[in-house]
This record gives sequence, structure tokens and C-alpha cells, in this order.
Amino acid sequence: MSHLRYQKELSNLTRMDDAIKGPMPRWQKKGLDASNT
Repeated sequence: MSHLRYQKELSNLTRMDDAIKGPMPRWQKKGLDASNT
């Protein structure tokens, strides 16, 4: 049964990574806009 717990933990970690890859924060966009002009 330990492999099931391991798999569940892995899926939780990948889900956290997905949240990080979401839309770019506003402050990051502002920094990119400032560097482009």
C-alpha cells in the first residue's frame, strides 16, 4: 500500500507545479513591459 501513498504524494506535487505555471503575476508583467520600452 505504500506505493499508493507515494503516487498520491507525487500527484499532489505535480498539481502544485501546475499552479505555479499559471498566469504571470502582475508585477512580473510590469517588469517585462518596462524592459521592452
